[in-house]
Amino acid sequence: MISERFRKRKLWSKRIVFAALITALACASWFKIAAAWHQSYTIRQPEYASQFGRWDEIDIPKNLRINTVHQALLPTGKVLLIAGSGNNQDMFDAGTFKTLLYDPVKGDTKLVDTPIDMFCAGHAFLPDGNLLIAGGTQQYQTQPPDRTNTGGIVTIFNETPTKDKTFKKGTIFTSQDGKQTYKSDNEVYLPPAEIDSNTSIVTASQRNVWVDSTDPDDRATYKDQKLIVQGLNGEDAQNFHGYAPMFDVETKKDYQGTRQTYEFNPWQERYEAVQPMKYARWYPTLIAMTDGHVMAISGLDNAGKVLDGQIEIYDPASKTWGERKDLKRFFPTYPAIFQTDVSNKLFFAGSTTGWGPVEEGRKEGFWNLENNSFSEVGGLRDPDLIETSSASWYGFVGNQKVVVIGGGGVGDSPKSTGRIDVVDLKAATPRFSAIASLEDGTRYPNTVVLPDGRLFITGGSREYRGNHSSNILKSYMLDPETNSLKRMADPLVGRNYHATALLLPNGQILVAGSDPLFGDEKDTKPGTFEQRIEVYSPPYMFTKTGENTQAPKVIKSSDTSISPNMVARGGTYAFKIESSRKLSRITLVHPGAVTHATDTNARVLNLAYTASGQDTYQVSVPENPSLTPPGYYMLHAIDEAGYVSTGYWVHLDGSVDASMSMAGMNPMVDTDKSVAEPVDHSMH
Repeated sequence: MISERFRKRKLWSKRIVFAALITALACASWFKIAAAWHQSYTIRQPEYASQFGRWDEIDIPKNLRINTVHQALLPTGKVLLIAGSGNNQDMFDAGTFKTLLYDPVKGDTKLVDTPIDMFCAGHAFLPDGNLLIAGGTQQYQTQPPDRTNTGGIVTIFNETPTKDKTFKKGTIFTSQDGKQTYKSDNEVYLPPAEIDSNTSIVTASQRNVWVDSTDPDDRATYKDQKLIVQGLNGEDAQNFHGYAPMFDVETKKDYQGTRQTYEFNPWQERYEAVQPMKYARWYPTLIAMTDGHVMAISGLDNAGKVLDGQIEIYDPASKTWGERKDLKRFFPTYPAIFQTDVSNKLFFAGSTTGWGPVEEGRKEGFWNLENNSFSEVGGLRDPDLIETSSASWYGFVGNQKVVVIGGGGVGDSPKSTGRIDVVDLKAATPRFSAIASLEDGTRYPNTVVLPDGRLFITGGSREYRGNHSSNILKSYMLDPETNSLKRMADPLVGRNYHATALLLPNGQILVAGSDPLFGDEKDTKPGTFEQRIEVYSPPYMFTKTGENTQAPKVIKSSDTSISPNMVARGGTYAFKIESSRKLSRITLVHPGAVTHATDTNARVLNLAYTASGQDTYQVSVPENPSLTPPGYYMLHAIDEAGYVSTGYWVHLDGSVDASMSMAGMNPMVDTDKSVAEPVDHSMH
């Protein structure tokens, strides 16, 4: 028997231990709170910000917050943030698509009517300042457990050179023996067949569409089925037909793209429908070309299949698309392809996002548009970890150096790399070489080239979509002149898949989005799309005593020989720039339009200039059209202390030369005169 005295002693001992534990926890919490307060206090100090920059959260009203997937800086200075359905199938099924217009100067925000689901579209600026937006989501992915009957991809052929045809959603196909019947889940457009004028040989046009068995109990597997399109008579019944290599219930039905195309008018602040593309595309890359046209590359078609290398060109003058059959080349989705300083030569950095086979189309190299040849460039570290990497110009575009940062394995691989490798495209034998490495293996890093030529790198995650709570709360500054990498202030919010970072006119960076698959370290809870928006202010926006008021100011163009703010390639123009210090650079910055850590049209040009009087500078624009695609740019002045002016908008050579990209197009007979229309999701 334990004595009562011992019981009391033991009870008091427990109380003392418990009290000590509470005290220890309280102290630990206090120290934690004190440490957090000290850190918060420290990073808010001007001296700290002048070395590492500063992060702030933007106050967006809750009823206006969206799942930002795309960001674009408009020539009006406002930012277009596009969600579409925002990777939310409930929003998609309801036909609720969102776009937010944000004014970083006034802080104003408003929602813009969004006609279709522009989630995972492609975009590029046009010479007149409009933003071209092509493709998006026609249908969400369906996993095998969600499918109860057999189905698959049908390729439809059109053997008629004089006729095109659109097959509506719900078109019926039957097997040749009439035993199986299938219904399409999507509209599909077939252009006319091509006929060789010399040989009279007809080459059928073809498009893909997904079909499901009309019998809900049909779970059989069928191979090599030739299909008849119901409702056709006479020659049409012979000339339009389908083929399906495989029908089953196991094959995953991937996201499906759309052909719909719009221009966003920055001044009217609205979407304007133009002619649809020849091919449906989801995850396409759009490249602004030297002559003002735009090239569309890759994407999933309207059956969820990666396009087999079909390339098409948008003409902003006629607002129409034409196919370049002579340039057929396969790339995985969202390929990072850059216009080099040679008009007929593009460079593929190897970076992609999302869909595509492990091996095909992933080698970095030069794509020659004259003969559709491709020459590989080697030297890249961790070449098998190239997906979800970031690629951009390494500093000023005139130096013709491209950097690849981070990346991971194809698909949902947990592997990642912190590689920072650079290739000099002007070298006799271009080859990637190591410059530095991030502290962590990093998928989805966002990279922004600043007006002074340095690169700001932020966010990402060690694993696929931030799995196992692997978001990386770090940012860096990469200096191309010294090849040095320096840590900057840590962001406040973790960012992985579907995050974006965009340069603002005043030199800040707007950061939005992030789409984690899970919400906890053990990957047991579903993730939540990040709707908070941050702005990063680089060190050049601060002095040691406060916010920088000493930066140069570009007042106006004092050149009266041309229209206000209009400049041309090869021209020299007078600008009034006030500065208390000697200028070190004047640069021209193309506004960004970024998604999935990809913006291959962003560029910064280092301009030649001379002082010609009190606060007056003669500034020269490069003559090479491959360095200066037509459109709106921001002119920045940087002084010898590194302080950067707010960008002054200029319009560079707004004319469109039809003699380059459209030459040799070999277009199909273009009988498709339709324009984009809002999609009816009532049957989804």
